[in-house]
Amino acid sequence: MSYKLEWNDQGVVITFSDILSTKDLIKSNSELIGNSRIETVKYIISDFTHIKGATLDESAVEITKDFAVRANPINPNIRLAIVSDNEEIIKLIESFIHKSKSEIEGADYQHFTHINDAAEWMASLIDPAN
Repeated sequence: MSYKLEWNDQGVVITFSDILSTKDLIKSNSELIGNSRIETVKYIISDFTHIKGATLDESAVEITKDFAVRANPINPNIRLAIVSDNEEIIKLIESFIHKSKSEIEGADYQHFTHINDAAEWMASLIDPAN
């Protein structure tokens, strides 16, 4: 398994490593959506900065977008930060964000090149009173 899900009270961080495949994306998204905590989290951070390579193509974007569309009714308020500094992955991320926003009204998805920037963005969006 080349990913790890770390849940906390506010959200979940998915850290990908090794060689990333479409199968890893499917498994991680299935695990994410299958967990009841997805109903209440405020954010997801998908961190691709630890991967050593990827065997992904545009079909991975479609599959991941379909998971996002299916998850939206469960919790339409989730914010998603996707972190990568890999040019190939960034192209796929941009495609995913564009396609998701065209199908999910109000989707708040952003790309970052550093995990700290993603964490700061999430912190600025979360109301500690909720």
